[in-house]
Amino acid sequence: MTPKKVWLLLLLLLFTPPILVHTSAADFDLDIQPTYRKIRAGESTYFDIDLVVLDPTFTNDVYLTAYFEPPASSITFSDNPLNPTGDTDSVMTITTSVTTPPGLYTITIRGRDPITDQNVYVDVTLEILPPYSPGFALSITPSQVTVMKGGKATFTVQAAPYYGFSYPIYLRLICPACASYSFTPNPMCPGTAVCCCPAIPCYVYTSQLVIDTSDMDPGNYSVVVEGCYNGACTRAYATLTVTEVPQP
Repeated sequence: MTPKKVWLLLLLLLFTPPILVHTSAADFDLDIQPTYRKIRAGESTYFDIDLVVLDPTFTNDVYLTAYFEPPASSITFSDNPLNPTGDTDSVMTITTSVTTPPGLYTITIRGRDPITDQNVYVDVTLEILPPYSPGFALSITPSQVTVMKGGKATFTVQAAPYYGFSYPIYLRLICPACASYSFTPNPMCPGTAVCCCPAIPCYVYTSQLVIDTSDMDPGNYSVVVEGCYNGACTRAYATLTVTEVPQP
């Protein structure tokens, strides 16, 4: 064989993915539940793996390996190897990132006994959806304020970011339309609080809204605050009651 052919053969062996031959003639098997999971990119999921002994005399270690994991992801086993007289179950955790491409992935788990050279292969399916888009939820407290005409009503505006949102939020008062008002600060910027879970809102944006009622007639008013960033807006609502000034 010429040197050129040798190099071509080595390149083919290097870049050709492994071919897994599924065999069933073994002293053990793997039971994996569930066989299908669906998550979004950036999330994690798990599969339960149980070692099933088919030959009562089998006592060797069974080593677990996962093949064909999605890009930008990792796979770990809580217990590895498994053994009929010791740890017979393991939890396989798959952790993805927001850069993991969406799609349907078939992941092959191999159980191998290196002493007898026995192998068992089981497939599971993981469907990965696109990641959630960063955003925020807006709120106003208190939900109702009563002041006499000419007084100032004060509300606290808060924003709860989720899925990594960390941008300034620009505020404006939609209603009452003709009221004189101010936000301090505006825009709102993230504070120092830390969100423990990206899917659960935690309030780290705060601004104070002050509405001057000097030019407002007595009555009930809907307070509508809008917060926006880069064209994406959300609103929060409260009620303002302006009362008559008592006559002397």
